[in-house]
Amino acid sequence: MILSLIKKFGLTKFIIGITVIVAALSVIVTAILLSIFQGYIDALGIVISIGVPAILLPIPAVCCFRAMLMLDIAESKLNKKNDELEKVIVQIKKLEGMLPICADCKKIRDSGGSWKEVEVYIRNSSEAEFSHSLCPDCTKKLYSEYLP
Repeated sequence: MILSLIKKFGLTKFIIGITVIVAALSVIVTAILLSIFQGYIDALGIVISIGVPAILLPIPAVCCFRAMLMLDIAESKLNKKNDELEKVIVQIKKLEGMLPICADCKKIRDSGGSWKEVEVYIRNSSEAEFSHSLCPDCTKKLYSEYLP
């Protein structure tokens, strides 16, 4: 509830509002206590008249600062998550859409109109790296005379 009030009114207006409410409560409590002890204003009456508001005043202040602390912690967590997400976004460059590819040699036409090898196109368009190998079918086709 406190966080929603801070979001709605802003932190400065929220603190001013809490201060006004606390000051008003202090005056009301002091007035009530003085009227209770009217005619008996001795040391105990003065201590109670001053002590009760002094005890009650920190409660809203503590709530306000606790809300500000929670807000600060939430903001730092959010910033940390945003930093993590930005790092992930930088790492991810994905290929999208339709790629014009030659039906025979399998070269891909880039946005500039030039034809590039599949490996070159993907390396330039993403963070992917290639490691070449031969599948079993190509191994048989290319090196069948060397296989048992």
